[in-house]
Amino acid sequence: MNASAQHPLNLEPLSINPRIAQEEFNQEKTLFPAGNNVYYFDDTLSLPFFDDFSKDRFKDFRLYQYTGIYLDTLPYFKTVNYAQEFPDSVWYLFTQPDSFVVNTDSTFITFTPQTPQFKIYIYDTLVNPYRIADSLVVWQFLPKMSDVVNGNPVYDESFQPDGKIYNFQKEYIIVPASPSTDKSLWVDRHVYVNNGIAVNPPSIGVAVFDGIGMNGMPYATNENAYGVADYLTSKPIDLNGLLPGDSLYLSFYIQPQGIGFFPEPKDSLVLEFKSPVNDKWTRAWGIAGSTLKPFRQIMVPILNAEWFVKGFQFRFKNYAGLAANMDHWLLDYVRLDANRSKQDTVYNDVAFVSRATTILNRYEQMPASQFVQAEINQKWENTLNNLWNQNKWITYGHTLFNGDGDSLTSYPYDALPGPYDTAAIEPFISNGYHDYFRHSLPEFSYLFDVSEPVCCPLPDSSKFTVRHVVQNLQSQSGPLAYDLYTGNDTIYREQTFYNFFAYDDGEAEGSFFLGSVGQIAYEFEMNFADTLRAVQFYFNPQKPNISNNNFEIRIWRTLNDTEEDTLYAQTFIKPQYNNLGPNMFTTYILDRPVALPVGKFYVGWRQNTQFKMNVGFDKNWDNADKIFYKTTGEWFSFADIPGYEGSFMIRPVVGAPVTAEDFISIEEPEPVITEVRVFPNPSGGLFYYELSSSMPNDLEISVVDMSGKIVRTQRGDFAGTLDLSGLGNGIYFARFQAQSNAMYSVHKLIIAN
Repeated sequence: MNASAQHPLNLEPLSINPRIAQEEFNQEKTLFPAGNNVYYFDDTLSLPFFDDFSKDRFKDFRLYQYTGIYLDTLPYFKTVNYAQEFPDSVWYLFTQPDSFVVNTDSTFITFTPQTPQFKIYIYDTLVNPYRIADSLVVWQFLPKMSDVVNGNPVYDESFQPDGKIYNFQKEYIIVPASPSTDKSLWVDRHVYVNNGIAVNPPSIGVAVFDGIGMNGMPYATNENAYGVADYLTSKPIDLNGLLPGDSLYLSFYIQPQGIGFFPEPKDSLVLEFKSPVNDKWTRAWGIAGSTLKPFRQIMVPILNAEWFVKGFQFRFKNYAGLAANMDHWLLDYVRLDANRSKQDTVYNDVAFVSRATTILNRYEQMPASQFVQAEINQKWENTLNNLWNQNKWITYGHTLFNGDGDSLTSYPYDALPGPYDTAAIEPFISNGYHDYFRHSLPEFSYLFDVSEPVCCPLPDSSKFTVRHVVQNLQSQSGPLAYDLYTGNDTIYREQTFYNFFAYDDGEAEGSFFLGSVGQIAYEFEMNFADTLRAVQFYFNPQKPNISNNNFEIRIWRTLNDTEEDTLYAQTFIKPQYNNLGPNMFTTYILDRPVALPVGKFYVGWRQNTQFKMNVGFDKNWDNADKIFYKTTGEWFSFADIPGYEGSFMIRPVVGAPVTAEDFISIEEPEPVITEVRVFPNPSGGLFYYELSSSMPNDLEISVVDMSGKIVRTQRGDFAGTLDLSGLGNGIYFARFQAQSNAMYSVHKLIIAN
């Protein structure tokens, strides 16, 4: 199978069709879009600030993660120097009212309204109910009387107010800052952490800026939409007491493109600062887009005295096309601290750089029923980095756990590593990544459930976890024993064995389409005779919309083009886009099961008409030698065409019969805020409650007093009653919650005897 001189293959950025984007996906970039009644307070961080994105340090907005939640009723506006502090509404004038004349019983009287100037503070109830978003300095409107007829005033209708403001009271669920449990560093989740898109990063995990939001959908459906896409905003930071002479620097690494798609020169990545004093973002640094370059460290000094306050924040944002997953910027190793210099560009830190690889030779995942010991990869690949400017001595080990958390085996095999398990890791700036074979290519020889020389298939839905750890030797002292951040010293790999084969890692970096009539075949191999039940595709939503086109699912025994080779053909299949989130597969259950013997088989599709059907393409794992295309009279291999190294996101499902319900993704439910009705209220102490849905088995009711102390806890269903008769008169808050359905409801209760 030789490469075709003129091939019809195409790779392009991931994109979106405006008609496919569903309205239920929130396109807002605000943390608290209109209509939301939950407000989160953030704690103020202290220096140093550091994140290398090896762990999830983004804000968690699941209510049941927090304690101390209470209700608060907040006004839309507040008046100063007005007759009432919280009026229901206010008519106002921007200019001081004039004197006017009233005719009463043929007597003309001049009136001068005594209305002092006052101020209206308008609160930002959509984003922050405590934040003053605007203010007005105005006078009270009093209608002009032009006459008095039979003792009744007649008003001059030509004298109109400049406006009227209404005091809309809104009840909020207030989530206090929880520094003991909320370990986040960032107040939003617009970027996403990726472990495979970067090229030679300083440590594992990078924050990816692109044109899509946290739900995997584009910010806009207009193909030409352009503007600010992702934000990454720090929590407030306490810089009070610092001075410009304290040499405060914010440093970070950036890379355009990675193995994704490059930001154009008109695109940019921008850094901004904000002080709570003026509450405005100020540009501090920026860079225009370009093609792939090595990671570059940026050092930004903080010199202006206005930033040295409690509550300073910084944020990154990118300007990009808003209708596609492209214009990639990669951010890593963000550090803010004092007593630094412009030359402070090396860090006393040893870190993993690559994700933990699969324990398998050929696949990322494979069916439990097809696993044999020969599938094990006995040499794993690790990438380690020394960001310091001196050699550091380290030790490395990994442990394999089963699904119950029991340790099955470890490397090194002795509890205390010997000299052969340690080595000096040299600085990246002079020697690149660490290449000592006992660390970068550790051995793995565990036998899974061995009953014969060759392992038998695993139990269905088996799961194992591998933990990799690197650390400095305890015998060292001084700077060489120090490690800036231990979070990047441990990585995990969850190895699952279900009912499907996968060469891909579950994340698409590109989108493939066949530019002509033809066929695509993807090679897999059975270790035991089995039955093919379904095929999964990841279709990238695209332009133009082709959800009304059709293609054929094809299964081949070989690619020798004989009648016996085609085992299955299902026609008139339509591409179905799974909008539950990014990289979600669509499953096609076959009309009939296909019996497959031991050996190779091929899964793919055939297009009888030319149209653009984009299939997810994983650029991290090169299986081009397993992918073939045919648009003329013979099959050609992807391996013979430069630039098409990667894996399709196509997965054959084998084993027992399957149903559609087997492939429905069970997403974490959203918190239910208004699910409980409590009555009577006020009460002498005995309350009743009703739920609008079925009673969860893990219902928990916590009652707190005005000081925040928990005074009563009740678990389970008590026939819909909450007896607080033993408590004194006063105001209490009852929190109803259940993790099984993320129910969360807080009610103010009044006990009055």
